[in-house]
Amino acid sequence: MSIAREWLLALRDELRADPELAAELRSLLAPTPATPANDDSQPVIEFLSVPAFCARMKWSRTHVEGLIRVGLPVLGKGRARRIPVRDAEGWLASADAHATRHAVSDRTRAALQAARRAGA
Repeated sequence: MSIAREWLLALRDELRADPELAAELRSLLAPTPATPANDDSQPVIEFLSVPAFCARMKWSRTHVEGLIRVGLPVLGKGRARRIPVRDAEGWLASADAHATRHAVSDRTRAALQAARRAGA
């Protein structure tokens, strides 16, 4: 028999003999749920990939890519790009974002109309 097995069997026997020790060990080994800090001293910053941000906002990827081009906060490059949600929400609430968002929509609409005319 291995030393580890002997030790575990001895521990099991001790825990069966001493209920207080067993309860203390259970409380020490019990999983604790990870809860984010709710105080303002350590804000929780959530980063989402572009597709996840699109799903959260219920917007198309093209629309979000247009917003990124005109100033939506983003970190990283390529597929590693992440959008800091709190910063993005602040940017979207600002007056500049409203103007740029409408400009993106107008440019998208104009591009679609041009594509329709070219295809007709």
